[in-house]
Amino acid sequence: MNILMIGPAYGHNMEPFVEFFNNSSEHQMTLLYSGRNNFEEKYPKVRNVEIKHKFRRLIQYFQLLREDFDLIWYHGGYSYKDLLFIYLLKPRKLKMNLNTKYLPKIEIPY
Repeated sequence: MNILMIGPAYGHNMEPFVEFFNNSSEHQMTLLYSGRNNFEEKYPKVRNVEIKHKFRRLIQYFQLLREDFDLIWYHGGYSYKDLLFIYLLKPRKLKMNLNTKYLPKIEIPY
């Protein structure tokens, strides 16, 4: 399976997934990220693609989504704009997984 993961290239929430795909012989992963990258040297089998400029993001999404991926994994759901771009640009049959950290804020009165 060929997976495009979109999310940060650092942190304890991402590392188990990156480590799994780095050690997998049957799966390949491309990590699309912006900002710092703590995984590139540690996990060499994972392909890293950096988004360097916000105004070029749409073009980068379009180019990547034309590659032969089986799944798009958007880890974190940080940007609704990115989610919209990905959803509109991806091929119809390409599956997408949204792993979000946002939960509604609930205040409990004491």
